[in-house]
Amino acid sequence: MEVNVAYACNDAYMIHTGISLISLFENNQDIDQITVFFIDMGISKESRGALQSIVDKYERKLVIIPFIDWELELPVNSTGRHIKSVYAKIFFGRIQGINKILYIDSDTVVVSSIKELWNIDMRNYAIAGVQTINTPAVKKKIGLKQDDFVMNDGVALLNLNMWRKMGFEKKCIDYIEKWNGLPPVLSEGTINAICQKYMYKLDVRYNLTSACTDYSSKELRLVAGTEYYNEQGIEEAIKKPCIIHYVSGFHERPWCENSTHPFKDEYLKYKQLSQWVDTPLEESKLSIRTKFVAAVHRALPTCAFVFLYKLWGRANKFD
Repeated sequence: MEVNVAYACNDAYMIHTGISLISLFENNQDIDQITVFFIDMGISKESRGALQSIVDKYERKLVIIPFIDWELELPVNSTGRHIKSVYAKIFFGRIQGINKILYIDSDTVVVSSIKELWNIDMRNYAIAGVQTINTPAVKKKIGLKQDDFVMNDGVALLNLNMWRKMGFEKKCIDYIEKWNGLPPVLSEGTINAICQKYMYKLDVRYNLTSACTDYSSKELRLVAGTEYYNEQGIEEAIKKPCIIHYVSGFHERPWCENSTHPFKDEYLKYKQLSQWVDTPLEESKLSIRTKFVAAVHRALPTCAFVFLYKLWGRANKFD
């Protein structure tokens, strides 16, 4: 079996990318070949060397693609706290010689085999991902109906044959231009708007975020205004995740001091196997606003919290 995986980052996330790679390789040693396509946002020579050493240790293959080759055609004028490489996946159809690729955000760890994920029948789909939580207002802004499936593009399996055939790269670029370079929810909003009829819903275990541990399935359903994964599915994913995604939430991320993230030990486990084993944890980064929302969530009944949450108009995904 040959598997193609993509990561994209700059030096700020190089350590996390390396640790995620180690977790991927450690838990997928029975896969014959893994080729890592790294979308380079201008990493240093030292970072490039660290990346290569990890790939060499596990006898895998590394292909580095400078993002600037694609960025020149990307009509983006703002990404907020994100970097432009969040849009990298819309250009994956340009990678020659492959027909499928698994994109994984850097702030992840892969804690079990990806074989089942890789072998999903994607013949009639362009992209697969786990359902995310968007408020009805955000869905409307993107151009979606209330009951449409919306995926988190932090982990995405792409059928590049379908992507090329449907011309999704150009359609995504046109959508971004339509929004004057600032589409709602950035790459995620763009992909969901353009690929809606060709999206496959993955089990939540393939992109497990702290939303599934911090909120009840009822709260998630009320905020989204539509069905989400049921309690049993979420419980099973928590017990046996495949990819853990450390998106911002009520907890410090596991590379920060005093983290209370329920899966922090998984990250630290692979950090111990890396060349960054002695790198100190970062200082706390949780905002006062997030701490306040977490306190309100603990204090109020579900319905009251959801009402206030919608009232505050938090315009992005429920993460």
